[in-house]
Amino acid sequence: MSDFSLASSSTPPARLAGSRAGRSAREMWIGLSQFALVAVAFAITRIWKYTSGSDMGYNLGLVGGLMMLILLVYPLRKHVRFMQNWGRTKPWFLFHMAMGLGGPVLVLAHTNFHWGSMNAAICLFSMIMVAGSGIIGRYIYVAIHQDLTGQRLSLGDLQRDAGFHGDEVHSRLAFAPEVEASLRAFEASAQRGQHRAMWSAINFLTLGFRANSVRSKAGRLLVQGVRRQAAIDSWDAGRQARRLHNGRNLVEAYLQGVVKVARFNTWVRLFSLWHVAHVPLVYMLALTAAAHVVAVHMY
Repeated sequence: MSDFSLASSSTPPARLAGSRAGRSAREMWIGLSQFALVAVAFAITRIWKYTSGSDMGYNLGLVGGLMMLILLVYPLRKHVRFMQNWGRTKPWFLFHMAMGLGGPVLVLAHTNFHWGSMNAAICLFSMIMVAGSGIIGRYIYVAIHQDLTGQRLSLGDLQRDAGFHGDEVHSRLAFAPEVEASLRAFEASAQRGQHRAMWSAINFLTLGFRANSVRSKAGRLLVQGVRRQAAIDSWDAGRQARRLHNGRNLVEAYLQGVVKVARFNTWVRLFSLWHVAHVPLVYMLALTAAAHVVAVHMY
């Protein structure tokens, strides 16, 4: 087994780490922007003295309500046949997100951060529920799609990326068979009980801790394997360091792949449950908003 074949194993973890770091940074900025928008809405209510019934308050509510109405175009585009060719999914999803964030913020500014009447309080509560549900749904959506492109991940592709197919792991860890055995055992454990809700939830929550334990054990076994093989084949210090480095990279890529595959089915199940809950909330918001508009203009 050549050092060159082992060196190629350093690419997957680097790519995975870069992708994970980029996504984490993006999620952080999106989260900060959500808090910033709410802070801006609160600042508006303190800088400009107005009530929800004044011209400014009314217009803020009108624009915010229209933005939340417009965001419904995105689900319509997915289900109405003649709308399905209206451009790529990603811009539509980003537009949906922007309307779903901006609309509730303007409505909050409209309320002046006061409950008001019972009708207004119910409408506001419904909006907060829908907006919060949308934020949760977005994180689940990204977990089972190729970022925000709308292209759904394939379980088979994830398994191939993790190295589940072929003899690559076996050939690259031939000098440390105990490491391969521990990885395969972790893989089998991670995939067990995927179709049982309780086990799937436990698996989802504990995978990270278990992967860390396997990573630590594999690190010790790699050192032992490299030293054992070095004594047999007279490896110099440089070659030992390369084998150890590439072995650790392979273990890291494999563990990340196993965790991602094992969590995939749970994310899919959560997305289905989220969708079942989110749609009725949208209908509830539409009804309460309509009732609120009618009440405002009648009384």
